[in-house]
Amino acid sequence: MTALLDPTQIEEREKRRLKQLDQQRAIEAQVEERRRQKEQEEARRREEEKEDERRVALEREMMERQYEIDTQREKQKIRC
Repeated sequence: MTALLDPTQIEEREKRRLKQLDQQRAIEAQVEERRRQKEQEEARRREEEKEDERRVALEREMMERQYEIDTQREKQKIRC
């Protein structure tokens, strides 16, 4: 059988409980913030990769066009 607690003990228990809840909420907020930051960094990295892929594709296309132009010029020189 548990002994009855006096009001001071009840108040102290409640204060400890509330403090523990506050600490738990603070930890959860930190974990959520880290998760959000990690997600943002991952999205930024994916966007940078896409931009690099677009840049490489554009460079490749420009090189192919230049090759075609150069090839046409060579063919024209040979004909003349």
